[in-house]
Amino acid sequence: MSPNFVTAVAVVLCLLGSATAYRQLMRTGKSGPGVVGNDCPRSTPWPCKSGQCLSFAFICDGRADCIDGYDEDKALCTAKDRPASIILKMFIQRFHYWLIPGVLGEGSPDTLSKLLTEERSVDDYAKKVNLTAEQRNKLVRTMEFARDGRVLDLILDGMPEDAYREAYALFGRIVDSGFLGSEGI
Repeated sequence: MSPNFVTAVAVVLCLLGSATAYRQLMRTGKSGPGVVGNDCPRSTPWPCKSGQCLSFAFICDGRADCIDGYDEDKALCTAKDRPASIILKMFIQRFHYWLIPGVLGEGSPDTLSKLLTEERSVDDYAKKVNLTAEQRNKLVRTMEFARDGRVLDLILDGMPEDAYREAYALFGRIVDSGFLGSEGI
């Protein structure tokens, strides 16, 4: 690679706001979709979109520490308190015959898991997946039953017995993050 080409690519990457990619290109001579990870030090491993590196303690602490404010992004901070979307996706795939469309509405496990992870409230989620009022109420009821350990109610509502432990853990954590708002109290 010629030095002029590397410089031109570096300038383009900077203009696009990808300082992490720029640093990686300068350090390794490689950039693009095949390059993974970040080059932040272990003491401050979280990369801002602007290229700064922060300690995890500064993520979603109520104060913007990244120049671009990414560390206080609403979807990011909501997801921080929820189960990982990949875990939810596997749960939804495993019990899709119970969850889709009966509890979570229509959508792929990937889409539904991301929405459960990122949407701030049940109302936001319901709008994104076009739940009817009845479907929304069933989702609220299912999450409350799971959080409260009401196994029999869940089974009577159609939950397979082997889904309970995961439903309790996953839905309980979603409810505890404020997903149901005042309804979940």
